[in-house]
Amino acid sequence: MTDPSPSRSSISDASASISPPADILGRAPIKRARPQLSCTPCRQGKLKCNREHPVCDQCAKRSRHDACKYVPPPPKNKQAQNMRGRIRNLESLVVNLINQKQQDQDTGAQSGGGAAQAANAKTEGKAGDAEPNIDSFGQLHISNAGQETSYVGAGHWSSILKEIEEVKDSLDDDETEVDETQDEDWSHFNARSSVTFGVPKPMSKAQLIQEMPPKEEVDRLLPLWFNSADPLLYIIHAPTFQDEYKQFWKDPASTPVMWIGLLYSALALGIILGPRNPGMNSTHPRPFERISGSIYDKTDHLANLVNKFQQLASSAMVLADIAKSQPYTLETLMIYGECEFLRRDDHHAKIWLMNGVTLRVAIRMGYHRDPSNFSGISPFQGEMRRRVWHVLNMMDTLISFLIGLPTLIRRMESDTRPPRNVYDYDISPNMTHLPKERPVSEITPGLYTISKSRVMAVFGEAAELSQRVTPPRYSTIVALDKRLEEAHNMIPEGMRVRPLDDCITDAPVLIMSRFNIELLYQKTRVVLHRNFLTAGQTDSRFAESRKICVDAAIEILKYQNIITHACSPGGQLNKVWWYMSSLTAYDFLLAAMVLCLELNHLKSKEPASPKIPELFAILENTYGLWANNPNRFRESTKGANMLKAMLKKCSNDSVMQALSLTPPNTGLGDSTCPQFSK
Repeated sequence: MTDPSPSRSSISDASASISPPADILGRAPIKRARPQLSCTPCRQGKLKCNREHPVCDQCAKRSRHDACKYVPPPPKNKQAQNMRGRIRNLESLVVNLINQKQQDQDTGAQSGGGAAQAANAKTEGKAGDAEPNIDSFGQLHISNAGQETSYVGAGHWSSILKEIEEVKDSLDDDETEVDETQDEDWSHFNARSSVTFGVPKPMSKAQLIQEMPPKEEVDRLLPLWFNSADPLLYIIHAPTFQDEYKQFWKDPASTPVMWIGLLYSALALGIILGPRNPGMNSTHPRPFERISGSIYDKTDHLANLVNKFQQLASSAMVLADIAKSQPYTLETLMIYGECEFLRRDDHHAKIWLMNGVTLRVAIRMGYHRDPSNFSGISPFQGEMRRRVWHVLNMMDTLISFLIGLPTLIRRMESDTRPPRNVYDYDISPNMTHLPKERPVSEITPGLYTISKSRVMAVFGEAAELSQRVTPPRYSTIVALDKRLEEAHNMIPEGMRVRPLDDCITDAPVLIMSRFNIELLYQKTRVVLHRNFLTAGQTDSRFAESRKICVDAAIEILKYQNIITHACSPGGQLNKVWWYMSSLTAYDFLLAAMVLCLELNHLKSKEPASPKIPELFAILENTYGLWANNPNRFRESTKGANMLKAMLKKCSNDSVMQALSLTPPNTGLGDSTCPQFSK
């Protein structure tokens, strides 16, 4: 069998007699006829047809079996020219362009002589040193009037053909139109995607709208989330959401199914966050009353309401299909995932899996590429995409480290720039260009995410190094530690930790945000130098890593003591006590175990060390915080038991007798909903 592609010599011989065909340079647009999926009587009567053969349900109810007819699909408007012919025409066009360029070069060489040759050589040298065009690194396909996005990398076959529109149009001809009603019923269940690791209740769009509580009740629920300090509020543009919310009540049927899922997820999250904030639990006589039992009590009204809204959100996500890359998909997935995380502090592996699905949807939609690389994304959409990507990045890094597994984002390249330091009212969907960024001295709602993301980038690399099968080189640790210090120095002054006496006029959320960034910095130091902590106890070459690791652990537990007392009733941070979450608790556990390891070494190898009393006092205080804290959870209970065993090993009988008077409770907490801890 011969190769149908022409050889280079045959192309050269035939090039003189080949001219580019006229239809390759311009082509009439292809008009596609949409197939009629419903039967003719249902289409004429505007009835919902289930498209069953030979008779649909509507015609069967009306005893018109003979009238139930389906229109055959229209023929595709294929051009007579086949794919191979088009490729041959493209080759002919390229050959003619090459020959024309060669003739121009020969003419120039004859007229310009050596000067032209030198110019050509200089041009070729520059071309060889030039960087490749960024357009060649992936393709973002924007469809449905800019509403749906789908990204493929440069290695994907469709990306290679993006500049050959004739071939691309030919491939597009084979695609069938999607029925407009597909996202309004459950008839395509097998083709839908679920992220909730369960089978949600099949519901149509009309049923989802029907299950929505009255507007008065929804108006009371939503402020519980929007008035909270939840970091996920940053991914929602409040003015736009307000407009969409008003439009929903005017015409619910025209609202996208995914936005309805977003609303249900926000309602569930508002109920979860509401009891955390003093004074926010009395805005409604029943749904927001103080919880008298555990959130795990299935008979509790509040828990049942959260379950209902999460089930409706799950049904909406599956009905809309998260694989379709449509608006509100990532926001809905992230808010739904936070609901799961806050309610089930012992299901972190499940949250990690759900977050992995969310990340893959984000990558599929091209969120890992900066919007400035693509012309089809408006400035407003681009800025909101940057917000979503950076918040999702931090979620993936923290949750992955929480369960001791690698992150997904660290495995791939991303060029998405940080979001701008602006207020929500600085940007709008109708803007034509991004506004000027506000100075870092001005504390906007986004400054926390922007400042934290710089340290988080280094923490992600440190966490990845700590999980490598082969230990990293010490030079790598030193270089990354230098980058960490640079990132820490870039934190704006307004986001730096300061004594609580100097924060009398500051909002509790701002104070806690400063602590969170500083704790992340100290945790990164521990994780980065942890691999050389043990080696530094015997090898002087790694003594600096040992010192950094221990000092950082001491700082973390000192901050724990300050924050815990400030979160007590009447304290400066009592309104944001729930920030002492399971994520933060793992930081304290990590620091405590590092000090236990160091204390054990000192007791056995350096019993006269002056550090022993200091470390013992810090661990003893930490044990008291975990054992007596009414808002404790499973991890702190385990940590208290481990600390008790360690203190018993390193202390005398009188100290242990004092410790035994306050044993840690193995329960989940008190009756004021501490399970809603983040």
